[in-house]
Formats: sequence, C-alpha cells, structure tokens
Amino acid sequence: MATEQQQSQMPPQNPYLAGRMWCSNDQGAIPAALQMGYVVLAIVDVGDCLRYRNMGCFTISSLLPPSSAVVTALNDNYELYLKMYGDYLASPEAEVSESMILAAMHQKPINFMLYTEYDTDMQFHILDMISGYFARAFGVVFGIFGREDAPAYNIGSPEFISRIADTLYVNGANGKPYITREQYAQMIPPIDPNIPIGCSMPSLRACSILLGSYNYGFNSPEDCMRACLGILNNIRQEAQTGMVNPMIVSPNLTADALQELQNRRTNDFVMEQSAKQAEDKK
Repeated sequence: MATEQQQSQMPPQNPYLAGRMWCSNDQGAIPAALQMGYVVLAIVDVGDCLRYRNMGCFTISSLLPPSSAVVTALNDNYELYLKMYGDYLASPEAEVSESMILAAMHQKPINFMLYTEYDTDMQFHILDMISGYFARAFGVVFGIFGREDAPAYNIGSPEFISRIADTLYVNGANGKPYITREQYAQMIPPIDPNIPIGCSMPSLRACSILLGSYNYGFNSPEDCMRACLGILNNIRQEAQTGMVNPMIVSPNLTADALQELQNRRTNDFVMEQSAKQAEDKK
C-alpha cells in the first residue's frame, strides 16, 4: 500500500481501473502473494505452465519476447532485441493478453502480481519491458512486490483513459467486447478544448465496431468518425436524460481532428507495410 505521503505525490488516479499491478522475479514471492490474496500471473514458457498452475498461478506465455528477438539477444545485439520486443508488445498479438489483464483490472479491485523467473528476467529484461510498456501505453505503473517505496498506481489522464477504453472495446471474450458501447461512451472524453483532440476520437477499429452495431453504412474515414462522435454524444445524452435521440447528429470535424485522423491513417499504413515486410522475410 502507498503511504499517505506517496499518495499525495501521485498523479490523479484512473477511476476506471479498480485493480493494481505488482511484479517480482523472486519465486518466494509467489506463495506470499497468494496468501495475501493476490492473483499471480506467471509469464513463463508453455512447457512450464502446468508447474506454475499447480502452484496456484495463472500463466501467460504470449507476453514473452518472440523467438526472433530472443535469437537477436543471444547474438549480443541487445539494442535491436529491445526494439523488437517493444514492437511486439505493441502488436495486436500481444494486445490480446494485455487487454485481458486490463479487463480484469477494470472489473474488480484485485491486486495482481506479474512474475517471471529470475534468470530469464535478468537475461531478457522481461518485467522491465512489460512494465515499461504498460506505463507508457496505459498509465499502469507496476509496483515492486514487497517494497513499500515502489507502490502500484494507475494514472488517470485523458490520454490513458481513452487508450484503455479503446483497447477494452476492440478486444473481448466469447464474441463480446470487454466493455459495452455505453461504457465506452462514458470512458471516452467528449471533445474539449482543454484536452488533446485524439483523446476524444475513437480508433478506426473502435469506429468499425461501433458503426457496425448500428448497421451504419461505411463511407470515407471522415464520415465514419463524424458518425461515431455523433453516436457517442447520443449515448451520453441518453444516460443523462433517459431520452433516446433517434437521429445521429454528426458534428463537423475541426482542423485538428482532421489532422489527427490523417496521422492515424499514415501510422496505420506504415505499420501495415512494416508487418508485410517482416512477413516477406520469413
């Protein structure tokens, strides 16, 4: 637990994440965490999963570095290894497991401990890479289990809340997103001149799901974004007033919003090209 002084020095907390995330590479921390009611997530190879499940852990292998990155590290090219691992953690493949963790943190006020074996962690910086990515992408700051001077907390800035909302809405289980479109509308901040425009604009993937749920026809990305913003406004108004607006009033996109949309399209194109090149090299 954070001390009163530590809490006063922390940034505003994320109201949409009830859980906290801790980490350790000390195997002795596993029984201690379990006894304290923590949920332990062991980041281990598939061949070791059964052993850790028998200890009472949940296991995740998909957040380990990909084999190509491991080979790079073993060839002493650590700079390239760190880039490859970082790129993998930002990939849709890794996002499946990341969204599962975020969904669990969103649903219940549970303490989680991420564990990986000491030797593997020292060689491949597993916990540093995963915790660094969660902090940069989602504002989820891992605490170090057993250390009072390193508490866990979740930063509640509009950028992080928006990114988490998008991640939970475009991922899910049993054919359903982790959050409903109503929950998504409440998490995504409405357009406000005091926050970056990107925080109020759904990702293109979220737009596709949201418009699909209304059987809305797809036109240009600009029209789709305008329709999405109108739908989100309607959902918010319905929650406040209890009245359903049958019309989708699509707002005009500002110059900043159009530029943000263009930047996203450019970034998506670059990522698609990089993924294609990587696939061609296999």
